[in-house]
Amino acid sequence: MKRIYMFIILYVAIFSTFIACSSKSGQLSFNKSVSTQEFSTWAGTYTFNEFYEPNINIAYELIITQENGNYYGLLNVDGFQTLIRAKTTIKGQENHISIIMEKYFNETLYKPYKNGEILFSILKEGQIIKTEWGVIKPISSKNNLTGETGFVKTE
Repeated sequence: MKRIYMFIILYVAIFSTFIACSSKSGQLSFNKSVSTQEFSTWAGTYTFNEFYEPNINIAYELIITQENGNYYGLLNVDGFQTLIRAKTTIKGQENHISIIMEKYFNETLYKPYKNGEILFSILKEGQIIKTEWGVIKPISSKNNLTGETGFVKTE
């Protein structure tokens, strides 16, 4: 009986390692990660609010913070039939970052995004911030134009 349990534990450990390693390959193509000094300008709160007729509101909030030398984002999406709370990984360069799905928190009602997917990216052109939409897209097609509408830094 002990051998069966040991075999099951070993099998689960090997299978889990295989799945974890295979899910990380090919997700990102950044050659350089952002240093703490370059990245400190990205820390803060970013928001995007959308209204869609007749009365649908969706509010997005991204809080970028540092944790153990790495930068992460806390993503909150609230609105019509929507409640998403997620931790994201931030990757990129001095003028361009991508917000990558890491994990959902328990209170999330709907989990449409997969671990490792690029949710959206934020670009800086001088003092102007632009959004490149990834798997997260505004519900209104008029707001879906890259660089035309998107997140603004509020803090």
